[in-house]
Amino acid sequence: METRRIQLTGGSTNTVSLPKGWVNRVGIGPGDVVTFLPQPDGTLLLVPQPQSLASMERSRELDGDQRPSYLTRNVVASYLAGYNTLSVKSKRRLAPEARKSVRDIANKIIGLEIIEESIDTMVLRDLVDPTELPPSKNVRRIYLIVRSMYLDVITALKEKDMALAEDVIRRDDEVDKLHWLLVRQFNVVLFNPGIATKIEVTPGDGLGFVLVGHALERIGDHARRIGSYVVELSRADAQIPQPVLQIVSEASTYGLQILGDAIDAFYSRDPGKANAAIELSEKMPAIDERLTQSILALKAVVPMAYIAESIHRIASYAVDIGEFALDSSFGCRAHYAHPSGHDARSRG
Repeated sequence: METRRIQLTGGSTNTVSLPKGWVNRVGIGPGDVVTFLPQPDGTLLLVPQPQSLASMERSRELDGDQRPSYLTRNVVASYLAGYNTLSVKSKRRLAPEARKSVRDIANKIIGLEIIEESIDTMVLRDLVDPTELPPSKNVRRIYLIVRSMYLDVITALKEKDMALAEDVIRRDDEVDKLHWLLVRQFNVVLFNPGIATKIEVTPGDGLGFVLVGHALERIGDHARRIGSYVVELSRADAQIPQPVLQIVSEASTYGLQILGDAIDAFYSRDPGKANAAIELSEKMPAIDERLTQSILALKAVVPMAYIAESIHRIASYAVDIGEFALDSSFGCRAHYAHPSGHDARSRG
């Protein structure tokens, strides 16, 4: 740690010298521009300019001889960590299974492209500027996709529309892509805080978007799960009585209302709206019980039980968003289990 004494120059200007070692390391000199970013704790972040994507360059080499499932997860983890270039290398010939796993996961990640390929190496490059879709817009987009998935999958159940259910299942891939991009942006900001101004987020706010985005991603997973059981029921031509479908519709409507109100509270940072969204969940236990009782006598009790469970969990994740919206409206960034008893960490 180095200290500097503030000097008064020109009778009104406070100046402080910059450490020579740091100046040489970042490559700035007389006439160059630096940016001061005020932080929530009162400190100043000094960022050399111009900040460019070149300053974010990070490369990583991955073992191409490992199990394909390991390789897939390691590619995703490296992308989330903010690496721009990934080299998958084998000590001999890269196996077809490894190549397939790399191609498959590259197709599921926004902007990750294979730019070079040889007998023993595949090079992937992230071609997307992380500043093009700020986290605030990204989370809003995820919400709109997830909301449409939930609306459509309940419609598919009521109308026995297998094609619509399959479309909901496919849409979950888009949610995953956007969620991964959101996490990557957060890690890029931690690695290079100067990017924070370009994507319109502070590290603290970035954590909030990641938490809300994760809850939305889990809601998307449960909408996809419901879709898979709707496909199963449709193929079996299972008959679901109208009274049961009516309770399903009622439960999903409450879940969507909680979700919409919670998202509004999160963006407006309105504790009143957040509390109102959370309290809507007080009606859910009674609806859950009615739904559970209504499906016990059905031949299709197992798939309907899983659908009922996912409907319950979607509402619970919506309440988690409401609770985080409440926390963040008071300046809290860490989420914890509220007296309402909801805690996403205990759910799947």
